[in-house]
Amino acid sequence: MATIDEEAARGAQAEALMRNEIYIETFEILEQSYIEAWKNTQPHQVDDRERIFRLQLTLNEVKEHIENVALTGKMAMTAIEDSLS
Repeated sequence: MATIDEEAARGAQAEALMRNEIYIETFEILEQSYIEAWKNTQPHQVDDRERIFRLQLTLNEVKEHIENVALTGKMAMTAIEDSLS
């Protein structure tokens, strides 16, 4: 289990990551490529659409995890600040 200071530090790293241009670009490009791939499937390509759907779900899970780490870090920072006042 991470300490409150470690959670705050992890949160700051997650925040910095989410502001990183390469991170933002990567998610935008992947999301767009999945949409385009889905649009370009033929009616009989059910397995391909399912694979694309799973890729999109996984991408969302990664993004949500990083967002949750950032949120946990903000809560930890608030707790630290409250304990100092």
